[in-house]
Amino acid sequence: MRKARTQSTSRTPRTPRTPRTPRTPRTPKTPRTPRTPRTPRTETRSPKSPRTPRTPRTPRTPIISKTSRTPRTSRSPRIVIKSPINSRTQIKKDTKCIKNNIIRFKSKSILVNTNKIIGFGGNSIILEGNSGIDTYVIKLIYNSIDAKSEFEVKIMKKTSSLLDKNLTRHLIKLYYNLKCKDNQINIKSKYEGEPDDIVSFNYLILMKKYSGHIVQLLFGEDILEIKKNIYSQVFLSLISFHSFLNILHDDVKLDNFFYELQEPGSNEYYKYIIVLNGQQYYIYLRKIHYSIVIADYGESKVVSSKKDLLEDFSIIEELGIKNRFFQIKSDLKLAKDCSTYQEYILNLIHNTDLFSFSRPDANIVSTFIINIDQQLGGKKKK
Repeated sequence: MRKARTQSTSRTPRTPRTPRTPRTPRTPKTPRTPRTPRTPRTETRSPKSPRTPRTPRTPRTPIISKTSRTPRTSRSPRIVIKSPINSRTQIKKDTKCIKNNIIRFKSKSILVNTNKIIGFGGNSIILEGNSGIDTYVIKLIYNSIDAKSEFEVKIMKKTSSLLDKNLTRHLIKLYYNLKCKDNQINIKSKYEGEPDDIVSFNYLILMKKYSGHIVQLLFGEDILEIKKNIYSQVFLSLISFHSFLNILHDDVKLDNFFYELQEPGSNEYYKYIIVLNGQQYYIYLRKIHYSIVIADYGESKVVSSKKDLLEDFSIIEELGIKNRFFQIKSDLKLAKDCSTYQEYILNLIHNTDLFSFSRPDANIVSTFIINIDQQLGGKKKK
């Protein structure tokens, strides 16, 4: 028999959920404070001046008939060269000293005679040039000019200034010097059928052309009085070089004394005032057919003492005595035996017949002052 089901117990009713707590209302936002109005700018600018009205354009002239234009030739492309260091670097368009064997000097055109080579230097070639009126010496320096050549040019500029002021007549005249760049000139070959020699140079010096050096005069002239006059000018040239420039020539030889032809006066003399030890000695020299200058300053140098300048006299002194170009007295002291420069010049004045002190009854064409008391650096002897 089935058992009778027992009555199930009733479920306990769920407890009702507690109602949700209502959300608290949001706090209303506080109103923003109004911004402070900006302070208006004060007008500091001055009022603009009214513009000047434009000038009316000139009306174009009416074209009556148009002529056909000539077509333009096409331009070659422009080449702009910029330096990697500075783009504003100026590049010379033309650095040629000689064009078609012609040098332009002031208003003159000087033709370089490539057939007339005067000589060669260690770093140069020396040619002749002609303007149709005057003849010149042209020195072309192969490489960039060195310190020695720069110093020589500086000396010649000084000697040219002295000549222009008529302070001396025994120094070289420089007309023109110019730095070039990779210039070339064709030199005619001495031998027929051979090609020309191409000479490259970077510096040009234009000088006065003299008639020659004095060697041919001294050993070709028969008149002893002329030889002595030439040799007196040799000493005066060297003394003038020392007194005006205060430097050692260091290459004194007869080949470096040139002569210029001049018209001799029938009764004309040059006057020299030698300032020596505070005294003045007046020397008179007859104007002959030859005017002597000392040249070739390439070996010149500055010395520390004026006594060092006595080295320049040794060769001309020896040759003059040996060949009897002038007469000497037994009391003559050689340059190497003198203790000062002044002593040697005074020795030449009194113990040789190179210089005449008696004033001639003649016309004095020029007067030159040579200050032996001038010390190195331009100071006078006290």
